[in-house]
Amino acid sequence: MRIPSRSTARESIGIEALMVRAYREKKIDRLGVDTRRMLGIRGPMAPGSNALARGERVDTSGWGASAASQAREVLAMLYGAGDALLTAHDLVLSLDDYFCEDHNGEDLAFSLWTREGALEAGHFIAEEERGGTAFIQAAKVTRELGPDGETVRVAPIEDAPLRRLSKIVVAPLIVVAGRSDMPPYVSPIEIDRVRAVWCRRTRRRIGTRTEYITPLDVVVQERAAYAAWHHALTALAEQLADLPGLAIAPPCLPARPWEAEAVAA
Repeated sequence: MRIPSRSTARESIGIEALMVRAYREKKIDRLGVDTRRMLGIRGPMAPGSNALARGERVDTSGWGASAASQAREVLAMLYGAGDALLTAHDLVLSLDDYFCEDHNGEDLAFSLWTREGALEAGHFIAEEERGGTAFIQAAKVTRELGPDGETVRVAPIEDAPLRRLSKIVVAPLIVVAGRSDMPPYVSPIEIDRVRAVWCRRTRRRIGTRTEYITPLDVVVQERAAYAAWHHALTALAEQLADLPGLAIAPPCLPARPWEAEAVAA
């Protein structure tokens, strides 16, 4: 039996545990992109990677006493972190946004979209510049390969309805979950009270209306955020499969825990 050497052995770790190590133990999100470049650390860097940095950014225009002191602090924070965690953090910040389409049914069904996934399904997602409102619409999508790469042309289908979406920015969800070592919270469905519904003209009782502790539309949004978090973690585990020294396992938590709860009930 051949025993692997230290140089080839890989640590097995779940993607949730890796995020806890990155954001709770090593606090990778508190380091800025300029800091990484200053210290000569290699790895992919995406535009806007400093969006979640909380520490003061190091001024790389000069090497005065203040800059040197800040650099020493950053080096202390980086000690033992490893380039793998920095690479994972860059991938987290480069994740695509998700969009939730609430079907407004009694079963609390929803669809989770990404821009690329919508195009593959023959839909197009558009966002308003102000207000953050997003819509999805059926469209004719054509792809053409040219000398400069792929060109995607989208033509909305005439009279196709616009369906409203709510945007989910998944990177903060992953960072917060990593810091707390807890998945995004999903409220249970709990009845607050059942109220009578009366006819205004006859003043007769015509039915009842159930009110919930957490409104059902809020529950749908929480479920969609959890599903987006889980889907993004699954994609991260695949993207990080070739990290040196680490064997990343996909999420161990269920993708839709509320479905199992419904069966148990």
